[in-house]
Amino acid sequence: MLWSTNGSCISVMEGHVNYINGVIELSTGDIVSYSSDETLRLWSAHGVLKTVFEGHTHWISGVIELRDGTVLSYSWDETLILWSSEGEFITALKSHSSIINGVVELQNGNLLSYSEDNTLILWDREGILKTTGLASISSIKSAIELDAENTLSC
Repeated sequence: MLWSTNGSCISVMEGHVNYINGVIELSTGDIVSYSSDETLRLWSAHGVLKTVFEGHTHWISGVIELRDGTVLSYSWDETLILWSSEGEFITALKSHSSIINGVVELQNGNLLSYSEDNTLILWDREGILKTTGLASISSIKSAIELDAENTLSC
């Protein structure tokens, strides 16, 4: 549901058929929701459905907006998918062997994904694999870029 700051309901945003795992606001003001129904949905700022993103084959864990306005989702299906801001499929990034827990856009535009498979993987902006399997001793739950030279994961 979309609420005003005074507590009144603006819109009931219906469409997902399983748990909604989260929502983000894009720089355009649009809203992206993502769900265990394997879809993302793009909504206007007023709660009107604009389009459905389909491409994942398992629960979607999260979504980020990249600096250029494209959207990157990651999932229990071991893939990341890059989408246009209008929901058009661009490419799938596949190299993890377990649930993807997150992704960070680095200062240089590269993408760093981290997973239950105990690895960090570095991708370029077009989704081309740059470095595989930077290994950890356990599943990686979070990663941040400290500066242009260093990244911290845990």
